[in-house]
Amino acid sequence: MLLLQAQHTNAVIWIYRTHFTYKELKEMIKFYKTPAGKKVSFEFPLFMMESLKTTELIRDIYSKQKRD
Repeated sequence: MLLLQAQHTNAVIWIYRTHFTYKELKEMIKFYKTPAGKKVSFEFPLFMMESLKTTELIRDIYSKQKRD
């Protein structure tokens, strides 16, 4: 289990390093320590789930309209 966690951590680090500079990461850490950053950190997974559900609903409606 620890090996899987280490592999996941390394993968996430690599993903962040490919998208953000060191300076940007430091700024993100600073932001996530603020009240707004803490709220974003807490709410983001819920936001993404709602967003995906809405996207699926719109896709289904669009697909149904195309078939009719």
